This record gives sequence, C-alpha cells and structure tokens, in this order.
Amino acid sequence: MIKWKTISKEIALKTDHLTIVKSDVEMPNGEISHYYYTDSPGNVIIIPVKLDSELSEHKYIMVRQYRYPVGSYDLEFPAGRRESGESILDAAARELKEETGYTATETKLLYTMYSNPAGNNSTTSICLATVVGEGKDTELDQHEEQAELRVEEIGADELHKKILSMDISDAHTMAAIAAFIMNSKLATQYLGSQSED
Repeated sequence: MIKWKTISKEIALKTDHLTIVKSDVEMPNGEISHYYYTDSPGNVIIIPVKLDSELSEHKYIMVRQYRYPVGSYDLEFPAGRRESGESILDAAARELKEETGYTATETKLLYTMYSNPAGNNSTTSICLATVVGEGKDTELDQHEEQAELRVEEIGADELHKKILSMDISDAHTMAAIAAFIMNSKLATQYLGSQSED
C-alpha cells in the first residue's frame, strides 16, 4: 500500500464554515511536499419522498436556492453539514426539517461517498427519507434566506426531464439520484411506473 508520512500538520485557515489544513508530508519517493486540504465532519444529502394516498404519484421534495460561486439559482435535494458528534441520520432529519419544514417518518442511509478526495476529507452521506403531509415552519439560516431558498415538489417524470434539461446540475444531487436508482428494490417501489421517454 502506498504510504505518505505526515511530518507536521497545522490549521492554515478556519472560519465558521471552513477549515483548511496544511500538512508537510514525505511522499513515497522521499520528497517533502506541502499538502492543503479541507477538513470537515461530513455532509448529508436527503432524498425526501412524499407519500400521499391522494396523489397519483410520489413526489420528491427539493429546494431551489442561489449558489453564489456559480451564479445560478439551482434545484437540489436538501443537504447540509453534520455537526460535530452528530449521527448521519440525526443530521439528515435536522437538515430536512430546517430546509423544507418536513419531518421524516422514516430515514435510511443509502450510501456514503467522499465528496472530493483530492482536496478534502469530507464524506457526503446520501439518505432516503419518507415524509407525509405538508412542510411547515422551515428554520432557514441567514445564508439560506438570502439565497431565497424555496421548496419544490417534483414528480418522477418531471425529475427525469429536469435532469435531461440540466435544470438539475448539482453533482451531489446527481450522485444521490444514482444511489437511489442503484438500490433496485427502492427503484422498483418508487420509479417502477416511470415512463421511458
């Protein structure tokens, strides 16, 4: 196994939302290199499925918000950072409630992935949550309010069209959709009636 030896490690930058670590490392060839990466307790992204006997199809609860770095108003699944010491499922339930107002009746972990192993040690955990009723009383933070976060309910066919039209372009949302579809039992349950066009 390839082994890099850590010689020293220090925090180069720390804010409320970001910690950047500088490490001096000895690489396998013996050279010393400075390596910078983002340190994080991890993130969660939630696929909320609204189950309602009065609906002809299940709905997916999504959020649209302004993303300053790319200058666009993006459609995504709700997501956010885990707090230190917080479990994945607790973080998923909290973020779902804060961003959409919905309370999950059941939450399940589908997959955990590294968001960008070249530049950070953060994981993103993809969770499925079933919700009922109407979302009420969101608990948006100041950044989410200023980003004009809005909740949207999307049917399976509409979700497919929004992917093809690139209205959904967030990599974590796309990874969540892929993880959801790869779980064949869930895909059959929730997407079995989806048209193929």
